[in-house]
Amino acid sequence: MADMMEANSIIKIIRNILSDLNKLKDEQLTALITGTAKFKYFSADELKASSSSKKNVGISKEKMDKIANFLEKCNNKKEAEKYIIKQKLTVLNLKELAKHIDIILDSSKTKKGEIIASLVQGTVGNRLEFASIQRV
Repeated sequence: MADMMEANSIIKIIRNILSDLNKLKDEQLTALITGTAKFKYFSADELKASSSSKKNVGISKEKMDKIANFLEKCNNKKEAEKYIIKQKLTVLNLKELAKHIDIILDSSKTKKGEIIASLVQGTVGNRLEFASIQRV
């Protein structure tokens, strides 16, 4: 009877592994097959800890104010873009920053580069365009 219980447990483990393998992309499977990647075991505690650590860490008001002040004074779009990239913000942080400085983002803009471009255009770009119109 104990052997049957053990066999059922092993079958259940194999099913779980196959289910996880089925979720992998072709490149990941190839890496496992060639031995350039390994399949790793995580306990339930480790999974909970890692998923909670991936949650968005909010950007502080002070940091948003600092970035906003820089963008307010900056007169070069490339410099503004480099500055924002240097801040290493997540997409969610960038969206939070946009809201903070009253930049309305197009909902289709979901990539970091697109959001940064919108932030730069909405601050430095618009100010430079307005200044050039005033000179005319």
